[in-house]
Amino acid sequence: MREFAERALATWREKRDDAFAAHGLNKDKVYAVGDFTSLPADCLMAVCYVDAYASMVAKVEEIDSEYQRLQNGKIEIKDGKVQI
Repeated sequence: MREFAERALATWREKRDDAFAAHGLNKDKVYAVGDFTSLPADCLMAVCYVDAYASMVAKVEEIDSEYQRLQNGKIEIKDGKVQI
């Protein structure tokens, strides 16, 4: 799962960068301002996919970290709840 999400994120970052370049847009400025409403459709789609896959990668990393802590005995599950 992690490898898929990381590959997808890298792919969509490249597509986003290519789309911004094709439209002569400065990605850093657009992100700094935070106004995505006037972006061309291909740029907006790429931004959305980058955000979605970045969230997915972060969640997978969080779950993996919690699993490792569980495996190492640093957390336990009691009454169906995680205890740290």
